[in-house]
Amino acid sequence: RKAAEEQQQFNKGRKRKGGKDKSGSMPKITFIDDDDDASTDRKKNDTDQQARVTCGGLSMKINIDHMQKLERLHKRTLSNILGADESSSFARLLFTLLLRYDALEGAGLQSAIPHSVFRFLHNKFGCKFESFASPFNCYEMKQGGDSEYGTAFGDTDAWFGSEGSFFGVDFLRKGGCFQANPPFASEFMVCMYQRMHHFLSMTNGDNDTADEEVPPMQFAIFVPAWAESSGWQSLMSSPYLSKHCIIDQKKHYYTEGTQHRRSQRDSNAKDDGKGSYRIASFDTSVFFLQNAAAKKKWPLDDEVQDGLEKAFALTEDEEEVKKSSVKSKKLSQKSAHRQVKKQTTTQQKKVIKQQQPEKKKRKKSSSAGKKKTLMSGGEDEMNIFNSLGLVD
Repeated sequence: RKAAEEQQQFNKGRKRKGGKDKSGSMPKITFIDDDDDASTDRKKNDTDQQARVTCGGLSMKINIDHMQKLERLHKRTLSNILGADESSSFARLLFTLLLRYDALEGAGLQSAIPHSVFRFLHNKFGCKFESFASPFNCYEMKQGGDSEYGTAFGDTDAWFGSEGSFFGVDFLRKGGCFQANPPFASEFMVCMYQRMHHFLSMTNGDNDTADEEVPPMQFAIFVPAWAESSGWQSLMSSPYLSKHCIIDQKKHYYTEGTQHRRSQRDSNAKDDGKGSYRIASFDTSVFFLQNAAAKKKWPLDDEVQDGLEKAFALTEDEEEVKKSSVKSKKLSQKSAHRQVKKQTTTQQKKVIKQQQPEKKKRKKSSSAGKKKTLMSGGEDEMNIFNSLGLVD
């Protein structure tokens, strides 16, 4: 709220001075098509057109759907805080947001659960809050409802409705069901669980009267099924664990963290952007942690597992997208193979054949190494999170 009021005063000051930015450093939004032709006008019904935000010689791209989503989130935020829904600073705030996440792509653009999964949680448990989201991938409530979510960067994200870091949210005040898809670094998961345990222990009563005095509290947590990791083990051994579901790796997908940069044609986006997906790299564990009041309000049965599997599964439309993508990839590979075949000598073919087993081995070793690094604590990731003050 303080930042919004200061920005409002800043805008008034600029208007009194003539409304022009003499430094020429204010970001500018233009629209580009597949041919990279820039225009200040947006073409109607052109789903392949993207927006480009430029400032100080730097340009950041975002697709039209996500830019419109951010405009809606920004207007709602201003309306809730200042009672106004217009801002002359949207381009600047958008550029700052894009620049922040682009600079921290490795740690800040993690994949998200599909919107279909969050809809399942919302319909069954009234879940409204995403603990680890971003303005780009947060679930946008329909029918005018406010999106509630936590993000890594309160200074840039608050303008679009973020409530800031998960470690600063007062879950006791909010109560209810909270979804969490944390960064896949084991040590980070441990820190996350410790905070959840703190609030669950504060609200867990041993008798019926205590249940009536505190709000029901439930956390639905989505993490890789890494049974050897300390993060997974802390969740599995929790005294508040009510249910644990395993989603098979080959039967579910996540939305890409870079979905906001992809054109609609590239991502084959359908149904609120669900086409921008990738098949999960590992089995997923879904943990439900509940206090006594939540156990009473939301008893968990086999329908939860079935509902999650259906929400995570590819729909018929998405299966067609997947088949089309695979077919296109195979055609490209065949074309490339024909070119190589014409230019490659018999001796070169032998060398390539000899190198193939080693290449596959290196790829497998690289994948195993990444998993081992994350399971052992994700030291590099934790250094980034700690430097940003994201972990208590």
